[in-house]
Amino acid sequence: MALENILQSIEERRNGELERISREFQQKTDSLSKETEARLEALRNEFGRKTAEDCKSLENRELSNADIEARRIVRERKSELVEGSLSKAYDIMDALSSSDGYKDIVTAMVATARRVLGKDCVVKVGEKGAGFIKESRGKKVAVADVDPSGGIVAESSDGSLELDLTIGTLKRELREKLMLEIAGKLGAK
Repeated sequence: MALENILQSIEERRNGELERISREFQQKTDSLSKETEARLEALRNEFGRKTAEDCKSLENRELSNADIEARRIVRERKSELVEGSLSKAYDIMDALSSSDGYKDIVTAMVATARRVLGKDCVVKVGEKGAGFIKESRGKKVAVADVDPSGGIVAESSDGSLELDLTIGTLKRELREKLMLEIAGKLGAK
């Protein structure tokens, strides 16, 4: 019997040890499972936060790009409108020498030149406008090829000053003045 008791005692210790090992294993498995679940939850939260930040950053970048593109389109459209308007104005100015009011325009140009440069200034005018200017005492008019679109060039009697009132010059000045005005208005916004 003693052998049976020894065997039973060994078996009980073995069973007790197996239960203890099984409990330890179960506790470690439960602990690892809880740690894994906590780590997974922390990773989900971290990636959720990073994803939200990345989405917000991407959204902001896309909105910024869209804003830049919209401004570029508006700027191009304004430029097209300005160029179209200038083109129409240039067409009108180019046709002035063929219009019924060209005589009044040339007469006003000559009056301006004589007021600025003196009554004895020399006026150079194209053939189309020469017939509209009357020469009188001390007033000099020279027919010259000043500008195909028309206008006059006047020079003071001593040759020190020149006033260019040709249509080409007026077109350039109109363009510069409009561009400065537009730039001022666009820059103010």
